[in-house]
Amino acid sequence: MRKLSVVLIVIFIIPWLILFYRNYSVENSSYQKVIFLTGTFPSPLPSGFYKGSIPFLDTPWEGKKFDASSSSGINIVKGKEALPFKTYKGKGLKDKNLDVLKIDYKGIFLDELVQNAHNRYTGKAYLKLIPGFPLSLGFFRLER
Repeated sequence: MRKLSVVLIVIFIIPWLILFYRNYSVENSSYQKVIFLTGTFPSPLPSGFYKGSIPFLDTPWEGKKFDASSSSGINIVKGKEALPFKTYKGKGLKDKNLDVLKIDYKGIFLDELVQNAHNRYTGKAYLKLIPGFPLSLGFFRLER
């Protein structure tokens, strides 16, 4: 019985604690306050390819390609298209007073995008595992 308790803690509780800590760190970061919350709804809407980066992380993700006319797009990973999405205007999941461009993957992932300057955007990535409680994973940047 003791082994089962330890296994349950390792499998279920520790990952959730890590996710909740990550969520808290993202929502209370200076990046959130200084960069994301000062952004505005993108105008004009992004169209075409935007080079992507994730602060302090090297990934194979290269960016996003938007089609403003069809409110859709796709991510580019290692030169290949992956993870298509739809876009639409909405209020921030956690930042209720902020108008954002939602990047919806029709599943458990959702991004929100704001514009910081001409052709420069900041996005916030969410994991939607628990209904009504999205977990903030981190930020990304897009630029032309």
